[in-house]
Amino acid sequence: MKHRLLLTGLLVVACLTLAATDALAWGPNAKKAITGTAVKVVRRTFSDLFETDTVSYEDEVFQGALDGPEALGDVFFLKSDAQAIEAVSNQIVLLREMRKYGVGSYMSYRMGVLAALVSDLMLPFAVNYSPEDARLREQVESDIDARVREDTFRYQPGEERRQLVVNAHDYFGGRRVFFDQNRRIIRDDYAIGIGYNGFLKKGAEMYFGRSIDAVANVWYSVLVHTREQQFPQPSKQATTWYLVREIEFLIEKKRPLAEVEVACAHFEQENPGDFDAIVRVGDIFYNNGYTDRGVREWEIAYSFDGPHRTPVGKKLSAHYIGVGQALMASAASPAPKETDLSNASNAFQQALEFDRTNADAARLFNEAEAAKRRREEEREMAMKFVAAGETLMNEAWRSFSAGKDPGHAIFSYNQAIMVLKQVDDTFAEQKKAADARISEAGKKITDVVNAVLSSAEEAIDAGDELVDQNKFDEAIARYESVARLVSVIPDFVSDIHKRDKADTLALAEERLRTAQSKKAQWERQQQAQQAPAETGGESGGKKDDFF
Repeated sequence: MKHRLLLTGLLVVACLTLAATDALAWGPNAKKAITGTAVKVVRRTFSDLFETDTVSYEDEVFQGALDGPEALGDVFFLKSDAQAIEAVSNQIVLLREMRKYGVGSYMSYRMGVLAALVSDLMLPFAVNYSPEDARLREQVESDIDARVREDTFRYQPGEERRQLVVNAHDYFGGRRVFFDQNRRIIRDDYAIGIGYNGFLKKGAEMYFGRSIDAVANVWYSVLVHTREQQFPQPSKQATTWYLVREIEFLIEKKRPLAEVEVACAHFEQENPGDFDAIVRVGDIFYNNGYTDRGVREWEIAYSFDGPHRTPVGKKLSAHYIGVGQALMASAASPAPKETDLSNASNAFQQALEFDRTNADAARLFNEAEAAKRRREEEREMAMKFVAAGETLMNEAWRSFSAGKDPGHAIFSYNQAIMVLKQVDDTFAEQKKAADARISEAGKKITDVVNAVLSSAEEAIDAGDELVDQNKFDEAIARYESVARLVSVIPDFVSDIHKRDKADTLALAEERLRTAQSKKAQWERQQQAQQAPAETGGESGGKKDDFF
């Protein structure tokens, strides 16, 4: 029993987000309706068509239908009905072979493209029309699409069972017998002003139904398992380029990279060594941001002998020039990597290996080598600064520890710091060594200053003990020596040391004044004690004389 399937508005609305192209024979609404109904029809045989337990590929099917065969312009040659029918035949054979990899995202898209081509073949003016019929074709499309949008078409199945399309010319030839006559009638209807209300008022719905049947039969022919001898085998070139386009489709549609890698594995399995296909895969990866993978494919292609590899050699040369230039820019940045210049030079050298005639690569290689030499010279200079700083620090230590010359030690340590500060952050290793020595020299200066201050304090303490022993001249000498001792402490020391120096000098001067005062007092006491003794001695003498 034949069934009627109502084309609900839901089917059409669900696909309105898909873009249409002007090249479609059927309008976008009709195209979506035909494709959506064909999906329902074929699912009676293949219930899981265009879907898995977790993923639906219906969007890809509709997008393929709306894009149409023009999306694969180098695959389809639609200059005549015969070429279009031959294209359908070829696509059935190709897709039957590729179904072994599963009906995934790209296979679903290609089934949609095939649906567009098949449905076009079931509508007069769709494929083979004269330039003067172009405007009429647009009017026919518009009028039919408006009726589909209004949901006035019904699908009446024309067949009880799906048919196997083994010979596409026989299949479409039997369903297009009256096309020439129909074109004349439609042309006359529009010429006299009847337009859609003439033949198309009934004929459009018939074309619509036949298109659904044709799409369903062609899809069925792709999916059903039959004796392989019924269909020829596609060429390896055809399957290879199918997979090239699948890789491109998956990458541009931002499908997971895992899916892309699966397609790449299939490509390697199918490709008989097609140089152009490998280059194209490289282009696809490279142009979509997967530069390393693209370069790898180009290098595989370049490994093929022959003059045909020259263009891909230029691609590789241009790539490595770009890599080298980026590394040169990094080398000139505030935070370069130690390997930037060497890697840049290597990149330019690779560019030359792939294209010996590339003058830019040769010039940039020379510039990178010159930059490497300058950098090595700068590195040697930084190393010399570090070595000179270490020599000055060793001299300072000898001056302080052996000769007890703290002034010269401080001067030498400070000179070492000034030399070591000439090392900038161009070279991390030398900068780290210089900074470590600068920190060490600073600490050594602190140690020497502290030792000087300790010596000054010891002089003051010694002076205090001498004062207590009434050895004022020795004490004064000790207090006066403090100024000489601390005079070696320079002005560039820390504020704390400056304050300690000033406090030590002030204390020494205070103790000096105290010692001088005590000395004077002590001397007066000594004189006072000596005066009575001298007087008493004279009186006694007289007394003795008196007696």
